[in-house]
Amino acid sequence: MTTVVYRDGVMASDSQYVENDIIMPGHHPKVFRLPGGGLMGYCGLVEVAYQVLNLIKENKPLATLDEFNSADTTILVVHENGKISYTNGREWTPIKLPYIAIGSGSPMAFGALALGASARQAVEAAMKHDTTSGGRLQAMELDLWTGERRYVSVEKDIL
Repeated sequence: MTTVVYRDGVMASDSQYVENDIIMPGHHPKVFRLPGGGLMGYCGLVEVAYQVLNLIKENKPLATLDEFNSADTTILVVHENGKISYTNGREWTPIKLPYIAIGSGSPMAFGALALGASARQAVEAAMKHDTTSGGRLQAMELDLWTGERRYVSVEKDIL
């Protein structure tokens, strides 16, 4: 599956893509910039993630994943105002925690986050210990304190 983490204005993920138990070549984005400066990350089915991303880009109401017949996908959205919500099924749930992790590597990421790790560090920890998270670290940053948005591309191999 994957690992996606959000903390302190940064959403980070691995970039590994697996299909039919085969690790596909290349690095695949799992974190996206939204119109207005928000962020979206996903784990699960790429086609469902892109359908939700297109709805957001077209300024249409956020769909539930039931509309796509997908119980295997989780979508995490950080709105431009810093509010966080996610869905892995029928409704969108607001998150009031200081951090969140989704995907198969989330148990390792939550452990790292609890000890003060950044989003990037939590994904690195998950990539070292989760068999289905790998590739390169990818991250996007939202400067929540001034409202200025900027894109930060971080790609590095994790061994």
